[in-house]
Amino acid sequence: MQASKIRFSAAHLFYAITLSAATTSLFGMAGPAIAAFILLIWWQVLAGVLREASANSAAAAVRSTEMLSPSPSTTAPVQDRSLRTGVGRIATKAELIAILFFALLVLGLLMPARHGSDPMQAAENSMKLVAQAIAEYEAKHGTSLPAILCDSSGTPVHSWRALILPELGEHQLAAAYRWDEPWNGPNNSLLLQYRPACFRPSYLHPLESQYSQPESAIGEQTLTSLHTVDLASRTVLVEHESAAVPWLAPDQYSPQQWQTQNQLPELDQGFWRRGFFVSHFRGRIAVAGNHTFHLHPNTTLLEENLPATASITAPSRDHQSLGQPQAIVHFDTSLRLVFFLSVALYPLRWLHCLRSAGLSNV
Repeated sequence: MQASKIRFSAAHLFYAITLSAATTSLFGMAGPAIAAFILLIWWQVLAGVLREASANSAAAAVRSTEMLSPSPSTTAPVQDRSLRTGVGRIATKAELIAILFFALLVLGLLMPARHGSDPMQAAENSMKLVAQAIAEYEAKHGTSLPAILCDSSGTPVHSWRALILPELGEHQLAAAYRWDEPWNGPNNSLLLQYRPACFRPSYLHPLESQYSQPESAIGEQTLTSLHTVDLASRTVLVEHESAAVPWLAPDQYSPQQWQTQNQLPELDQGFWRRGFFVSHFRGRIAVAGNHTFHLHPNTTLLEENLPATASITAPSRDHQSLGQPQAIVHFDTSLRLVFFLSVALYPLRWLHCLRSAGLSNV
């Protein structure tokens, strides 16, 4: 009897450890807490079945002592069948409750996550402001916005972002910016910490600068992921989660360079629609005039892919998608879910034992 109890306790301890491992692999840091909650539910279910079965057994014993039948042996099988039937009904009800609980848990996993705000929509709104400022600059000066300004030796020293500061309404920054020194000069470098809000990235992950120290020494709050791509007749504003630079740094992209950069990112970068089994990459944002595009990986920016140039006063249109959407299937997550459900529903076997053998196997 003592050895049986030890085996029983060891089996349940092993089950608790396995369940904790299964929930941790599926839910991450929240796994142990979820495992504890599931163990508590099974504890309550099994304890309730045992209590009801014990109560039925005691009631049957009392009834048997009070019966005046001259042949107790004929009533004992009836009482035993009644006890087993009661235990079976209780176990069946507990099984249904447990299955319903785990079905609701799986449905909750399949439901898409909802956020209070859409980071991609916030990025689109900011980029529309920048694109409008670019259009105003080009209308005012009668020429395309230069991506960079170089000194007499051909070294890039100023960025297009500094050129459009007045059009963005950043008049104090525009007045403080020194055109007689490069963007990372002693005075201009102090302005990096005052990055305009429209250059602020909207990703859920931190940016990493492509520049080495000391240009990016101030930190992520100086970085931007917005760039311009010069086409034959217009300037296209694009964003790229892996091409962050200090917001005053001069940089430029050709359509060919952009196509090289426009690859499928990692799951923790860029704008994704995360799913439990499948995650869809939503694309990268491009704004040309008053038109917004979602560029999917390996898409080339070409004039023929874009609509005719529209006035900056025209109403904004919904975005258009260019290229083939791409997704990632999470096979590993599916395997972890199967393992988790197999472990989490294993106590149904114990309930089956109760239903099949009454109290004899408890």
